Amino acid sequence: MIKEKDEVAYFVALISGTFAVLHDKSSGGQIGVPMQVLPKIARASECLDAERWWEVPTALQSGIWASVPGSGPEGVDGWPLLLEAAEKGAQSGVRVAWGIAALLASNGDQEEILVQALEAHGKSLTEVEADPKWLFFDQYATEVSLQQSDKFWIKERGYRTPRLGEIPKMEEEIITAPSEEDPFGADPFQ
Repeated sequence: MIKEKDEVAYFVALISGTFAVLHDKSSGGQIGVPMQVLPKIARASECLDAERWWEVPTALQSGIWASVPGSGPEGVDGWPLLLEAAEKGAQSGVRVAWGIAALLASNGDQEEILVQALEAHGKSLTEVEADPKWLFFDQYATEVSLQQSDKFWIKERGYRTPRLGEIPKMEEEIITAPSEEDPFGADPFQ
């Protein structure tokens, strides 16, 4: 285990490492951060107490298992574990795990997981007061989710998220059968 005085720095390093890999991947690998770092982060996250750190270690581990084939236990689907950890962690008022879920789902082209994460993160903001001691982490996670939500909204609607947690619904195109009447009215020259 990590010494208590070093836990915050270790926690930030795990998050930063994960985000460095994911942001580099989404930019087309411009920097060259190797994907092999993620399984190392998953293993390193075991050194922190998940309950004390808002279930983020569990979210990192399960999210990486879901994102990197062969990095987790055989037959384990990391996505449900990630969502469960994020939900549990959000009850503390620090929603870092929701930000992780949104970013991992977006990078992994898991639209259904992304939608669940964004809706739940937004709902949590209205139901659970942020822990004032850790407000920086909670706000940062909210900004991460909001960025993923904005990307989703822009793709679907052409504009940014009106409120985190709202998801654009696909409008059905209404097609009517042609009528016998001319839609422009009768021709006055006939």
